[in-house]
Amino acid sequence: NRRRMKTGTQVHFAATHNTLVRYEWTQKLEGPFDMRFNLTGGSDSHFSRRVIQGGGKVVWADEAIVTEYNPPNRVKAGWLLQRSFRIAYTTTLIEKLLYSFFVVLLRLIKAIYHILLGFVLMIPLCIVYGYAGLIKALQRVARGAGALFALFGGHYEEYAKKKS
Repeated sequence: NRRRMKTGTQVHFAATHNTLVRYEWTQKLEGPFDMRFNLTGGSDSHFSRRVIQGGGKVVWADEAIVTEYNPPNRVKAGWLLQRSFRIAYTTTLIEKLLYSFFVVLLRLIKAIYHILLGFVLMIPLCIVYGYAGLIKALQRVARGAGALFALFGGHYEEYAKKKS
């Protein structure tokens, strides 16, 4: 379940899997997608944040309903935790490239918060939601770990070819 907002609400980034972009932005920004994100993911979020930095707006259109098929291997605990790690990792890389030291410092604080909160909530969430609660708590921990990994120079390429 993804969050929904009122149409016209400005958001601070967008993924391109369901986005309309004014052609001028694809010409105005170099790339427009940064090749450094090819194997990590996040080039779409990086692009939309650069649009905002350049004076553009990203707005929510609640009428634009999208359905997405997720194969069975994407509803397993390992994939969910990996995705939480990767999203935090790429978000942090983007923030390191585009924003000030204070934004990056805030990301460090949030990373520690997510890890601590994940561990604190683990038992209560397990009691209330069982295995799903455990995964939710571990997703918070993975989110914090992904951010810390990026902050301290870790290199993670989710989309690199795996050696067999």
